[in-house]
Amino acid sequence: IHVWENGGIHAISGASVAPVIPPNGDYLCADDVASHASLSHFGRHRPVTRLLALENTLNGAVASVDQLGACAQKAHELGLATHLDGARLWNAAVAEARGADEFAQPFDSVSVCLSKG
Repeated sequence: IHVWENGGIHAISGASVAPVIPPNGDYLCADDVASHASLSHFGRHRPVTRLLALENTLNGAVASVDQLGACAQKAHELGLATHLDGARLWNAAVAEARGADEFAQPFDSVSVCLSKG
């Protein structure tokens, strides 16, 4: 999302993006969401976090339904909206033998793409 869509995010909404590199080298976990969310103003240098946006798949890696659900739940507990970039959501569903709806369920919004995968 950050690399390929970042210019569009700012151009359309004026929002800034703060990418988080997963400490485990794989995918974010709920603790990462809590530790990286900026929930109060620190001036212009660190805007307040309002949205958690995740991709599945990410560079070919599939995050499980449980992993994504835990992240979305933590974000909601912190008062954040959630979005799943599911451009390759059907690939993740097949890899995990789960329904695409199960991946999408914990998120406030989901985008999909019919030309990828």
